[in-house]
This record gives sequence, C-alpha cells and structure tokens, in this order.
Amino acid sequence: MRFSLSLLVSSLAIAGVSPALAFDPQHLQQLYATGQCPDCDLQEAEIRGLNAQNVDLTGANLTDAIIVDSSLVGADFSRAALVGITFQDVDLGRSQFFQTRLRDAVFVGVNFAGASFRESWLRGANLVEADWSQVTIKQLVLREADLMGANLTGLDLSGSQFNEADLSRANLVGASAIRANFQGAILDGVGAANVNFTGASFQDAQIQRADFYGANLSAVNSDRADWQGSILSVSNLRGSSFRGAIARGVNLQGAIATASDWTGADLSGGSVYRVNFGASVLRSLDLEGVDARQANFGGAQLADADFSFANVTRAYFFGANLEGATFEGTVGRELARFMGER
Repeated sequence: MRFSLSLLVSSLAIAGVSPALAFDPQHLQQLYATGQCPDCDLQEAEIRGLNAQNVDLTGANLTDAIIVDSSLVGADFSRAALVGITFQDVDLGRSQFFQTRLRDAVFVGVNFAGASFRESWLRGANLVEADWSQVTIKQLVLREADLMGANLTGLDLSGSQFNEADLSRANLVGASAIRANFQGAILDGVGAANVNFTGASFQDAQIQRADFYGANLSAVNSDRADWQGSILSVSNLRGSSFRGAIARGVNLQGAIATASDWTGADLSGGSVYRVNFGASVLRSLDLEGVDARQANFGGAQLADADFSFANVTRAYFFGANLEGATFEGTVGRELARFMGER
C-alpha cells in the first residue's frame, strides 16, 4: 500500500476540514516508506495494509492508533506507548514487546507465534481467545485484562499479575504460574491440570467448575475464593490458606492438604475422600454431606466443624481437636478412628 501525504492533506482541505492531526504525518509517511520509525509520533494514526518485516517502532507513540490488515513480523515495539491501540487482522509473529505500555489494547485476529512480551503492561487489554501458546512472556501486568478462552498452554506465567482479569475458559495446561497474582480474577471453567501455582494468590477470585487436577497449589493464598464445583483432586495444597473459601461440591479426592488453613470455609456436598488434612486448621469448616471416607484429620484443629450427614467411614481423627464439632446424621462414625483409639 502506498501512502500519499499530499493526498491526505488535499482531501481534508476539500472537505473543509482542518488537517490538525494527532500524529505527525511525516512520521507516518516515513513508516510506510522505510518500515523504520523509532520514537515516532503516530498517536491516533490509522495504519492499513502495511507489510514490512522487522519494523523498528521502539519508543514510538502509538496511543489510540489503529493497525489493520497488516503484517509486522519481527517488529520491535520495545518501550513504545501503545495505550488504547487496536490490532485487527495483524501478523505480529516474532514481534518484541519489552517494557511496552499496552493498557486497554485490543487484539482481534492477531497472530502471536514467536512473539515476546517481557516486563510489559497490558492492564485492561482485550485478548479474548488469543493464542499465546507460542509466545514468550516474563512478568507481565495483565490486571483487568480480558483473556476469556485464551490459549496460555505451556507458558511461564510466574510472577505475572492477573488481578481482576477474566480468564474464563482459558487453557493453562502445561503452564507454570509460580507466585502469580490472580487476586479477584475470574477463572471459571479454566483448564489448569498439573499446573504449578506455588505461592500464587487467589484471594477473592471466582474459580467455578474449573479443572485443577493434580495442580501444585502449595503455599497459595485462596482466602474467600469461590471454588464451587471445581476439581482439585490429587492436588498439592500443603501450607495453603483457604480461609472463608466457598468450595461447595468441590472434588478434593486424594489431595494433600497438610498444614493448610480452612477456617470458616464451606466444603459441603463435595468429596474429601482420602484427603490428608494432617495438622491443618479446620475450625468452623462446613463439611456437611461430604464424602470424607479414609480422610486424615490427625492432629487437625476441628473445633466447631460441621460433619452433619458426612460419610467418615475409616476416617482418621487421632489427636484432632473436635471441641464443639457436629456429627449429626454422620455415616460411618463407628468405623472412624478417634483420639485414644488403636
């Protein structure tokens, strides 16, 4: 596509419109002519049909710009301002985004294969159904971003910030999210089997009907999170905090939850079959109607816990504090092992 600055100015004059542009027209002409425009002022520019490899846009101002039907393979947007930019039907393969400001950016129909996002800010960005499976990322800020249905498989999300982001139905299988922050985020229907979330934060997050089978959730903070209907079976929950969490109907079968804190949480209607809660704090925990067969509550603090109508067949309570605990209608209590039994 050829760009004519004189044609643009003439057209505006004929229409009786003052050619007062937010961007520098000469910079836009330079971009089309050379494919190189570092530190250029392209604010609010509309870029269409630009096909150039290894474009240099380092430090450029592309705030509120629109890039459509273009191929920018290998482009370098490092330290550029792309706040509010729209990429539509653009090939960004192998592009570089280092310390790039992408707040409220919109990505529609974009190819990210081989792209790199490092130490960049994407707060509020629209990445619905984006395929990032072949992207390299490091310590991103994705607060309030829309990542519904995004493909994040195999990525290293460690240390990234997803506070209040929407990751509904996103696929994280094979990813690593050590110390990532999902506080207040929406993760309904997320696929996160076997993902390493060690030290991550899920405080106040909504995580309904998600799959965390075999995930490493050790030392996570999940206070007040909503895990209703999710799968956490065979997961590692050692030393984690689920204080006040809503986990009704959750499947925790075979999980290791030693030294964890579930004070005031609601696990009613779910399954803790063969879960190891040894030495955990489970005060006022609602376990009404749960399948607690062969669960280990040895040494746990269970004061005021509710086991009403739960099945505790062959559960282990040796050394547990059961002061004020409720066992109304409990099944299999006679087959459970309590303090002092051998």
